[in-house]
Amino acid sequence: MQQAIVAGELEPERLENRRKLEREQEFLWLKVDLEARQAEKLRTKALHRGAREIYAQRKRDGGKE
Repeated sequence: MQQAIVAGELEPERLENRRKLEREQEFLWLKVDLEARQAEKLRTKALHRGAREIYAQRKRDGGKE
């Protein structure tokens, strides 16, 4: 898609509109599909758990990298 923008075949605004519609469609799908909602919840929990572990490790190491 980026190549189409560079080549002048696609306007950046149209690409952004498509991405916006895709995000909206995903949101609506999660709203009505219980399995998809549960999978997204588990994915989000895992991401947050990983972030907490990274911060905890930094704290244990004294903030040194």
